[in-house]
Amino acid sequence: LVVANETFGGSGFASRLMGRIREKEGLSYGVGSVFRAASLDSRATLSMYGIAAPQNIEKVVTLAHEELVKLLKDGITDEELAESQQGWLQGEQQKRGDDAQLAAVLANALYAGRTLDFSAKLETAVSKLTKDQIRAALVKHIDPTKLVNGVAGDLPK
Repeated sequence: LVVANETFGGSGFASRLMGRIREKEGLSYGVGSVFRAASLDSRATLSMYGIAAPQNIEKVVTLAHEELVKLLKDGITDEELAESQQGWLQGEQQKRGDDAQLAAVLANALYAGRTLDFSAKLETAVSKLTKDQIRAALVKHIDPTKLVNGVAGDLPK
C-alpha cells in the first residue's frame, strides 16, 4: 500500500491526485494522500487532503474519490510502479542520511521491537512488488464506500 500511495497522492506533483485535481482541473492549490500503517497492530489509515477555494471543495472531494475508484479498478501502470518504488525507496534512504530522522527511525524500531534488518527486508520486498500484488492489496484493504470526508475552512454558511 505504500507504493500505491506514492502513485495515488504521496509523490507530490507526480501523483495522480495532483495531476488530475491541480494540473488538469485547476481546482486545488495542493492535493495529496498519506498512508500510515501502525507498528504494533493491524490498522492503517489512508488520508487524502486538498487545499481549495470554498466553491471548489465539493468537486475536489468528488474527483479524489473518482481517482481512488479508478486506482482500485485499474491498478497502477508499469511506469507508475517503477517510479513509486524508486521514490519510496529513496525516501527511506534519505531518512537514514539525516541525524534527526535516523534517530526517529531507530526510536520507532525500538518501540516496535524491530531492528534495521526489518527495514532492509521491507525495502527488498517493496522493490520486488508487482502491479498485481499492489492491486490485490488495494482491493483487499480499501473500500471507497467507507470513506469519511471532513472539510474545514472559511465556508459559506
